[in-house]
Amino acid sequence: MKNKCEVCQKLIQFCNMIVNQFDKRVKRIRSDNGMEFQTNILSEFYKRQGIILETSCTDTPQQNGVVERKHRHILEVARALRFQSGLPIDFWGECILTAVYIINLLPSHVVLNKSPYEMLFGKEPNFGHLRVFGCLVYAHNNNYKDKFNERGSPCIFLGYPYGQKAYRVFDLQKHDIYSSRDVTCFENEFPFKKIEHEGLDFCSIVDRAYQKVVDQSGCHLDISLETSHQWTPLIMWKSPRNSNIIL
Repeated sequence: MKNKCEVCQKLIQFCNMIVNQFDKRVKRIRSDNGMEFQTNILSEFYKRQGIILETSCTDTPQQNGVVERKHRHILEVARALRFQSGLPIDFWGECILTAVYIINLLPSHVVLNKSPYEMLFGKEPNFGHLRVFGCLVYAHNNNYKDKFNERGSPCIFLGYPYGQKAYRVFDLQKHDIYSSRDVTCFENEFPFKKIEHEGLDFCSIVDRAYQKVVDQSGCHLDISLETSHQWTPLIMWKSPRNSNIIL
């Protein structure tokens, strides 16, 4: 979301997704006193769905302790991912999304030493497709027109796109973000630790890249939860930390 005005639409979409995908209904929503959760549209939605809205008292975040602790957990993991990769702060959103993705695959004592993924889908997650965040990857170009053209573009690995069996990458030459299913990873190489950031406006680059994805799809980027996020790629190893992946 770019601003809080989108909370209404996203929250309704999330509740509908829970009903459609898991045959469950949202009974309670607990939040702070943010007015974005108490708009007229959402109030009518709560009434129609029989949802109870619970709000914490002013300046009392401990009343919503579960969410506050998980926020801290996500930020700690995302911060570690960014520091290791050397990514500019403009990519903080990609760090957050990847942190959440990883956390959902890891076992937790809170859910009987199982992962959130296993509790949700009833099967163990697959870890074979995980790669080091922010590492150097080459996205293969299968549409080359000349035998001497480059067969791949140097990119940065940015995570796992929703609803696609692919990897999300940032092209270092085109300054573009896209998904590629055919990449070669160099998991010990972190280009952003070696290049200068000062000459590039990454905030504008990221905004343009996101807008391009929206324009091509004809819709907003919505987070959907699908079992297709997990897959078993064919891995051909050349060296311990250099992997060719064809999905």
